[in-house]
Amino acid sequence: MTKYVLTTHGRFDLIQLPMWRSTSSFCNSPWIIMMNRTGMIKEDLWSSDIDNDSQSIMTAKLFPVFHATENVGLKEILWLQGQTEDKDGSILKRWRSSWRLSLQDILDLVNIEEEFQWKRQLFYDVCQRNIEDGLKEKKNIGFRSIYTSAVIDGFADDILKTLDEVAANSEGEPGVTARTLANIADVLGCMGGAQGGLRSGPAANKSWAKAFHLLEIGDLKNGIAALAKERSRWLSRPDLCIRAARHYEGAASILIRHAVKTVKEVSR
Repeated sequence: MTKYVLTTHGRFDLIQLPMWRSTSSFCNSPWIIMMNRTGMIKEDLWSSDIDNDSQSIMTAKLFPVFHATENVGLKEILWLQGQTEDKDGSILKRWRSSWRLSLQDILDLVNIEEEFQWKRQLFYDVCQRNIEDGLKEKKNIGFRSIYTSAVIDGFADDILKTLDEVAANSEGEPGVTARTLANIADVLGCMGGAQGGLRSGPAANKSWAKAFHLLEIGDLKNGIAALAKERSRWLSRPDLCIRAARHYEGAASILIRHAVKTVKEVSR
């Protein structure tokens, strides 16, 4: 049995309005039209203990979850919407013999906190893909707003890992690498916030020297890994985050020099 339930209703439906009201609708069609089209009757949707004023989209057992012998889900939803015809009545028969839930049932069963967390995770999964594509394809877009919200929502580490992967796999594209390192600096700047101090400043702490050297000699993957390893030691306080951001900006400048050098060599 799936833990996901497909639901549908119309943009203009008032989901708590009783179905006997003239303005009540389902999927933007009056109930009588929907019921005539599908062949369902009131007794299919509401038990006898639900009074007329409580018979609404919220309480109607519209959405199939489980059938003993067949799969149910999207096809039934499209049928409810009027997007799929049921010429032989097979969908209605399967729908009637399915275990169905109402919107109210679903809300009673769902863990709201977990649902919001899942949606946040999905949002940042999409953001990570957009960031990766934007950097690799050299799109003229910024991600600062995503970084700010990621820090607030606790997804900064996920964003940093994505940026590390983009940087480590940008061999031969020093411009992409430099931009990615600058983006990591932006994330660290957001993590430091106003309490961390100014972003501008020195980037010469000896503990970062090994990573800088690896980047200078062109050992990109090990250089990015060394940066990430050192970064993990600088995340405990806002001021350390800002100092780490400065060092990532310093690392980006190394790759910018490499990019300029590459252009000069090509133009000769």
